[in-house]
Amino acid sequence: MRLLAALDALDRRLFHRLTREERQRVDAGLTRLSNAANRSVLWIALAALIAGATVPSHLFSPPVRQVVEYVEYILMALVIPFSAWAIGLLHYIRYH
Repeated sequence: MRLLAALDALDRRLFHRLTREERQRVDAGLTRLSNAANRSVLWIALAALIAGATVPSHLFSPPVRQVVEYVEYILMALVIPFSAWAIGLLHYIRYH
């Protein structure tokens, strides 16, 4: 058990020593990405609030409703490919 703990400690020290510079660059990039994601979530929430307040009070013609229905079908079909891209599954399949 002590041998495993010693190997784990050695591995962690080596990892931190070897990747110190790379982690600083990655952390800066991830901070910018996280801030951008936070802003986009705010804009999406604001758009949903505006749509939720205005759409129910309007009566739409049948062609408009049909277009919205087709757009909804397209967006539902894109959920699986987008989620596969988001988790990196497409990259993994292509390069492994």
